[in-house]
Amino acid sequence: MTKFFQRITHTQAYDSLLEDSRNKKFIAAFGVQPTEKPFIAANADGFSLYVTSDYVEAQRVLRTVSALRQEVVYLPSKEDVLLYKRENSKNSVYMRNYALYRMLTGATAAVVTAEALMQYLPEKHKFLSDCFTLQKGNGYDRSTLLKSLVECGYTRVDGISAEGEFVLRGDILDISMPFGKRYRADFFDDVLEEIKGAEGDKIEINPLYETTGLAAEKLSEVQKLADRQRVSPDAHARLSEIISELSLCAHRADNAWLIPFVPTSVIFQYLPQNTTVFWDEPKLLWERTEFLYREHAQRVANLTQAGEILPLHFTALAPKESIFNGDFPQIALQTLPYEAAFFHPQAIHNFRTTAVGSYYGGEDRLAQDIRNWKRLDYDVVVLAGEDGAKPVAEKLRQYNVFLAEGEKLLPGMADGLVLSVGVEKGFVSHSNRLAVVGTRDLGRGLSRQTLSKGKKQAFLSVQKGDYVVHDIHGIGLCEGIKKITTASGEQKDYVVVMYKHGDRLFVPADATDMLSRYSGGENPSLSKLGGEEFARVKSKVKAGIKAMSIDLLKLYAQREKARGFRYHIDDFLEEEFQQYFPYKATEDQLKCQKEITADLTSDRIMDRVLVGDVGFGKTEVAMRAAFDVVSNGYQVAVLAPTTILSEQHYKTFSQRMSHFDIRVECLNRFRTAEQQREIIKKLKEGKTDIVVGTHRLLGKDVDFYRLGLLVLDEEQRFGVEHKEKIKSLKTSVDVLTLSATPIPRTLHMALSGIRDISTITTPPMERMAVETFVVEQNDALVADVITRELARGGQVYCVYNRVQSIDSFATRLAELVPQAKIIVAHGQMPEAALEDAVFAFSQGKGNVLVCTTIIENGIDIPSANTLLVFDSDKLGLSQLYQLRGRVGRSDKLAYAYFTYRQDKILNEDAYKRLASITEYSELGSGFKIAMRDLEIRGAGNILGREQHGHMMKVGYDMYARLLKEAVAELKGQKAEQRVVAELDVDIEAFAPDDYIPVQSERIDFYRRLAGCGSIEEIASVAAQVQEVYGAMPRPVQNLVSVARLKLLASSAGVSKVVVRPGRGELVFAQKQYMMNKKVFDALAESGDRVSPSSSGYSLVFSSSDYLQKNRLMQAIEEFLVKLQN
Repeated sequence: MTKFFQRITHTQAYDSLLEDSRNKKFIAAFGVQPTEKPFIAANADGFSLYVTSDYVEAQRVLRTVSALRQEVVYLPSKEDVLLYKRENSKNSVYMRNYALYRMLTGATAAVVTAEALMQYLPEKHKFLSDCFTLQKGNGYDRSTLLKSLVECGYTRVDGISAEGEFVLRGDILDISMPFGKRYRADFFDDVLEEIKGAEGDKIEINPLYETTGLAAEKLSEVQKLADRQRVSPDAHARLSEIISELSLCAHRADNAWLIPFVPTSVIFQYLPQNTTVFWDEPKLLWERTEFLYREHAQRVANLTQAGEILPLHFTALAPKESIFNGDFPQIALQTLPYEAAFFHPQAIHNFRTTAVGSYYGGEDRLAQDIRNWKRLDYDVVVLAGEDGAKPVAEKLRQYNVFLAEGEKLLPGMADGLVLSVGVEKGFVSHSNRLAVVGTRDLGRGLSRQTLSKGKKQAFLSVQKGDYVVHDIHGIGLCEGIKKITTASGEQKDYVVVMYKHGDRLFVPADATDMLSRYSGGENPSLSKLGGEEFARVKSKVKAGIKAMSIDLLKLYAQREKARGFRYHIDDFLEEEFQQYFPYKATEDQLKCQKEITADLTSDRIMDRVLVGDVGFGKTEVAMRAAFDVVSNGYQVAVLAPTTILSEQHYKTFSQRMSHFDIRVECLNRFRTAEQQREIIKKLKEGKTDIVVGTHRLLGKDVDFYRLGLLVLDEEQRFGVEHKEKIKSLKTSVDVLTLSATPIPRTLHMALSGIRDISTITTPPMERMAVETFVVEQNDALVADVITRELARGGQVYCVYNRVQSIDSFATRLAELVPQAKIIVAHGQMPEAALEDAVFAFSQGKGNVLVCTTIIENGIDIPSANTLLVFDSDKLGLSQLYQLRGRVGRSDKLAYAYFTYRQDKILNEDAYKRLASITEYSELGSGFKIAMRDLEIRGAGNILGREQHGHMMKVGYDMYARLLKEAVAELKGQKAEQRVVAELDVDIEAFAPDDYIPVQSERIDFYRRLAGCGSIEEIASVAAQVQEVYGAMPRPVQNLVSVARLKLLASSAGVSKVVVRPGRGELVFAQKQYMMNKKVFDALAESGDRVSPSSSGYSLVFSSSDYLQKNRLMQAIEEFLVKLQN
């Protein structure tokens, strides 16, 4: 890994940052995206201490840094530093002490949270003296060794039954450590002759306690402090009880209570001299620690009165000055530029980094991105996960992209490097001319097989705190995972869902496919547990769907039956038309044109969505399609959502068609009544070939002579009535929809295969990305930004989204920048006045447009190249993206400033949105923004009017299923009767917390596994999980076995599977499932080990071979395989 890492990260920008840190104590790196931060920390020459604000982020960083450096440890925080506990987790104590020991003896990096940073640690020298190593070949005094183990917190027993125990039998010493580690030391006399269970030839013993104990005289001093407390008799008695218990046991995990009274250290005292400290978003870290200190102070006050602690326990957390002032070089890694309370940089390094896309089943998109990066002379590295380099390289080779496998990359010999290294997410560092694609960016593999699952997960991921929909019980609130021990002592995971009146449903892991995330509106009403209420709701919704689906069915039926015109493409004429295009078409434009041409030359009516970033050439592709249609004697209608946009399209179409005697007209509010009547007359008579207009084109008085193609620009901007008219047109004419950021509904339909989709992700050669900044608001910044843009002859958008005070805001701007010619525009103005204001700005009659978010669509003004958005934290991600798309429409460098008020604490969602807008600042982000927006907003109404209320009652996913059922019933198709097996299996089947630490990822894994439709899918999910999280522990292997068993049983018509030691049973749902030849043949092969039950339709598995449950499950699985079709 060292050579590879040096190869990709020893760039000028990274080296300059780290070199600066050797000479200056405080360095800030601005513009660093979350996925890049661990790479920078891993690149430090010495030891790296990486501090994050929370556990989830710490785990993400840990996984990445661990893949890039040797010996990386995570130091977890203590569960509590105040309350006395009689028992505590040996695992968590051991993990902390192991991390501390490795930090002192060879680790190269450590990841900690802000909470762990604030907590005291055992005094360094005492801790180190308590740790010891058993080395093969060394001699040990037996009694001294046993005493050392006891002092480290281990318990001597006759037979090991728990972690933290040891037993000595003759010359054999067995030691059981936390996390299932078990070692055997075999002595010959006093010499350690052999070690079993360890990877090397030594065993490292670390303490199992928090702090050292206190001598009796010290504990008596603590008792005197307690006696002086002015508390109730009960509280005083409780204090005395705690101190008495502590005097009986010096070394226990609960000794954190003693922190204020014993020698301690802070983490910086454990660090080597060559350490560099990395602060991940110092502002968030400061706010987190401030909250924890306030919470601590309040708890001390309350618990002191209760007699649980003493006032001195206020000092149980390290003071700020000791955790924020370590004597080491410190680097602040910040996505946004700001100054934190504790961090005052002596030097600032600015980075420009963006995220890479998500390539779920998208080898073609990955190949295209790699070509784009190579065109910009970027180094490209794909981290494909364990054993992933070869298959990824082979798949990309099909798209003429060649990646070198391994660590040797000769210049000019390949497009990039692919390695079998697992890193979750990659990034594109424009500052370093480096593109890194992570394992999860690839969708955990690049096969097309994963596309459907990838799509499903993007829409339906469930997390703790989400509203969810259970197929039977309805809408509830997900409370996360609860581990439950069954009557037979086995552990299983259940997803807990809360319903109305606080009732809770425990959904087993193998049934989580019945859960989906609710999307359809905010804060829905919870359903009543039991299913009857939700069944009535579903029945009403389905009835409503059927009522409105009758006409829709006719519409789609007509469209499927109707045969469109097969257009003939004149290659010579088309080539001549394309020669007048002033730029070279990009590969994506040519690809999309080819796809549209294939639609037009078939007899199938086209309904295609063309997705492309603003200014990426969608209009040119649409004009080429329009030219082909007009060349065949048909008319084209171009429908735009605003008058301004229709004027811009009219100008563009007119210029492009002027060489070919193609007649173009524009129908909108800017035409007089007489002009409109004349245009409508020409349309009807066939004297107009292309008409561009607003919804005026949908008027009842507008008839076409021979309409062939409808081009829709930003379809989501039209009202409900207009959409109904558009929908009716779609049955008879070809439709091409243009969209920069498709609304979730459109995107979902397109990805689901309901509509065809073409994407343009390649920017034109002359286009530059918009320089994006997220900053605190202040008058000096505003005046400077506007003045600089006006000085270069440009125009400025100032987005201020509060209509009631927008005029006073404009007045204040005029005072700040006297030379500004300000025009105000907002949505509450009369429509005509609004369009007049925007039109005046587009004509240069003003140079600053103060407006609300009404400009997010439909304005294309090349001279406007600076955008200021005020209170941007209140806007949605898609809105922010669309607003930024208003600038950078020419070959000038454009600037976008997203501001938020000074001293405002951003909530988590707002922070993520603002971070995302800088993350997705590269050209071609529209598709990625839409995917993110889809996750945030959920999909909308796919059927038109009056259905949104229905969808809110059941959630989008259930609504879509009910729609499918309703349509099938209206078509006279019988609903599929599917048996779903219930499993009653006493076996530990779950994903341990330390295997998949993040709850949402565990839920996601359970749902993916439970939702598999084939054995191959189950194997694929298992392989992907193993690739990301490592070798599967036994409970996870059992979970995969249970999933296979359930799938095979369901397809065989088995309604219940029972597994008990030595006995199993298959209960069939109906007689016909059991009484068939395959069952009889399988019974004959099984001999007396399987037999029909005397009651009901079931088979009993009974044999001495089946005493082990895993063997019985295997036998049942083998039997069920024989019953498959």
